[in-house]
Amino acid sequence: MKKIRRFFNKSIVTNTLITVGVRIALVITLLTSLSYFHIYSQIATAKLAELQSFAQERGLRESQIFRLAHDNHQLLKQDILNSYQAGVNQTLLTQFEHDFERQPDGAIRVAGDNFDANHTSGMWIAADVELTDDIKHKAVLFSRLVAQYGKSWRNRFTNTYAIGPENFAAVYWPEIPDFSDRISSDFDMRQQEYFAISTQENNPSQQTVWTGIYRDQQADMWMVSVETPIYSQQQHIATIGNDISIDQLFQRTVSDKYQGSYNIIFRDDGRLIVHPHYVEQLKASEGNFYISQDGDSSLKAIYQTVIGRQSEQQLLELDQLDAYLIVTRISGPEWFYIRVIPKAHIADLASSTAAIVFLFGLLALIIELLVLCAVMKRKITWPLLQLTRATMAVTRGYKAQELDGQRPDELGRLARSFNKMSQRLAKRDFELAQSANSLQDKLHQLESSGYCLNGWQNYPS
Repeated sequence: MKKIRRFFNKSIVTNTLITVGVRIALVITLLTSLSYFHIYSQIATAKLAELQSFAQERGLRESQIFRLAHDNHQLLKQDILNSYQAGVNQTLLTQFEHDFERQPDGAIRVAGDNFDANHTSGMWIAADVELTDDIKHKAVLFSRLVAQYGKSWRNRFTNTYAIGPENFAAVYWPEIPDFSDRISSDFDMRQQEYFAISTQENNPSQQTVWTGIYRDQQADMWMVSVETPIYSQQQHIATIGNDISIDQLFQRTVSDKYQGSYNIIFRDDGRLIVHPHYVEQLKASEGNFYISQDGDSSLKAIYQTVIGRQSEQQLLELDQLDAYLIVTRISGPEWFYIRVIPKAHIADLASSTAAIVFLFGLLALIIELLVLCAVMKRKITWPLLQLTRATMAVTRGYKAQELDGQRPDELGRLARSFNKMSQRLAKRDFELAQSANSLQDKLHQLESSGYCLNGWQNYPS
């Protein structure tokens, strides 16, 4: 270690290289670190914006069928009103007697010879309903229009139906052709949520409304129903509806999980619609899973944070879960669609990308230092080494090798000066050698002529 330290201390080039390299390393490392944190922040923000945009698009896609049902209801509603307000005529009453019949259980249904599930609506009228001309008129009218619209909506909705407040219904449901036969003669549709939510008492604004989710036993699928009441002269004459399967919505919501993030859907009133961790509980509750009663602390915190948000804020932070909440709405039923994203997930995405930039910065630093080392070795170290060797040769009395003086910089001038000095020294040594030889010759001549070197003169004998 001491030898290495002495070597570094003796070598100005090595010392300079280390000093410059350390400074460059510090500057580049500082700038790279600042870039890392800046990029980390930018990537985290961009990723959140991307996920937020994705959630909004997802909400819009999931809203399409619900908005379509709402718009379609307005068409069917207007058609029913126009036909109903035209009044009762004998033709419709005659058609009622032809199309429908009272069956052994007392309920009125479509006569067997007249029923084709692909083109005809099933009809059910409870056994205790008093048949009036108005009811007969509505039964024929509903049956005709429900079949007409139901056929065009078949690829979008599970079924189409119209319910009379007197307790009868026309239902177009080709996949369950005997649906009206399955309804008992004493069943009261008016007690069911899909009708009750449309009444004046529960829906005074007479708007299109949505049920909660439920498991339909006939179709064996999860559904939600959309209901639109129809009023004529302040009288509730019908409620039209569609059942919409949400099995695929369930599947998409539950399966869309990535590195801890997941999706949930719930209603304003706190009823949970979809949650990947509560699938069995939702089934057991038949769609009546209330977050405030049945949810855990995490789910309650999510619900309270979303419900208590300011205005339409779409990105929320939930410190209790150390997570972000991206909030969007599914139009129609106006469900909350929430994507829960752990902050660690965003941090991992951002840090992995920023780390690549940081590593490239360090790689660039190493390459820069290697290049600097190579340049200094070629431009400074090697010329100084040659000068050192030449100087040592001169000090030891050897003839120095001529240095390269072609460089225009200081080392080139130093080499040229050294070459001139070396030439002068060589010339001086040559002249001194000649002078010494000349003196030696003169001394020999004096000795040969009889002169004594010690100053005594010898006389010839």
